Amino acid sequence: MAGGIPVMSEFQWARIVAKAYLDGTTGDLEKDPKQFVDGVRRADDPPGMKNLPDPVRLLNIDYSHYSGGRDSAAKNVLAIFQGSNSQQLQDLFHTGNFLGRPVEMPPGEWITDDGLTRLFLQSSPAITLTDWMRIYAYLWDQITYQGNTKIKEHFEEDPARTLLDPNTPPVFDDQVIAKLNASSPPALKISYTYQQTPLFTLGAPPPPGTLTDIRNNQGAMGYRHRLRVTC
Repeated sequence: MAGGIPVMSEFQWARIVAKAYLDGTTGDLEKDPKQFVDGVRRADDPPGMKNLPDPVRLLNIDYSHYSGGRDSAAKNVLAIFQGSNSQQLQDLFHTGNFLGRPVEMPPGEWITDDGLTRLFLQSSPAITLTDWMRIYAYLWDQITYQGNTKIKEHFEEDPARTLLDPNTPPVFDDQVIAKLNASSPPALKISYTYQQTPLFTLGAPPPPGTLTDIRNNQGAMGYRHRLRVTC
């Protein structure tokens, strides 16, 4: 739970992602996950999704629910953020490096009860895994050191719109972009066009099991999909 609003479970994500593969609508999910999930809830497709509340948190960026023993990548990311001061987070945001070394967000993955995973590799034109690490560093600094706690709520509910929409606290406004471009050497500019550039890429569907069974089963046949907005 975050602020009294439930977070999407990995089993629910597995069913929704399976539906997107089956319907050929992965592109819609990749560009605007909130809009896609809202449509799933209203249509109750797959069945049982009408019980999702509105609003619903699509993800929890503090990784607290990813800290189990089988997700070492997320624990490493959490250790970087929790152990960093504001200047280190800002350096990561501006350069894509942490303590002089390049970093990337871990991609999303499928998980079975046996702990087997299928990782999805990043591909263009979605936001890169390095730039996602920079985005999360910016968010963490805003939440932890700058007192901008509302940005967490907005981003977890609607990451696509929060990145740019002037009606919500934006992650990257004109001043932030100007500061990025003025750095020496110039930092990589994060380019994102709402509902046109995908936030992430799902890649190919998982080989084990059947997508239809995952989609239709309330327990997703034991499969989970760990969305990090970075697949």
